[in-house]
Amino acid sequence: MREQIEHLIELSNRPNMMLQIMPFKAAPGRRSPIGTRFGLLRVPSPGAAGPIEVAYTEGVGDPRYLDDQRALDAHESAWARLTNAALRFDESRAFLKALSSEYAT
Repeated sequence: MREQIEHLIELSNRPNMMLQIMPFKAAPGRRSPIGTRFGLLRVPSPGAAGPIEVAYTEGVGDPRYLDDQRALDAHESAWARLTNAALRFDESRAFLKALSSEYAT
């Protein structure tokens, strides 16, 4: 486990990596406002069609890909609230370092 945590710490130092931790002991209201797990996907396109933007959700059934603007806006808003509620980048790294020390041999 310690190696995995150390790897996350190492990755979090990369300029193209943003790692934020949402601790299990987080205050109520820090869970997904959408009520389910989701991801946002953006694929840039140099063509006239523009970028591809989709929200990916998982539930009991099949995964769903949502591309209508209303759903995207709702998921973007939820993402913004979650990232604002999560630990900042430096706090997340400190959290991982403290956690890693608990697994010291």
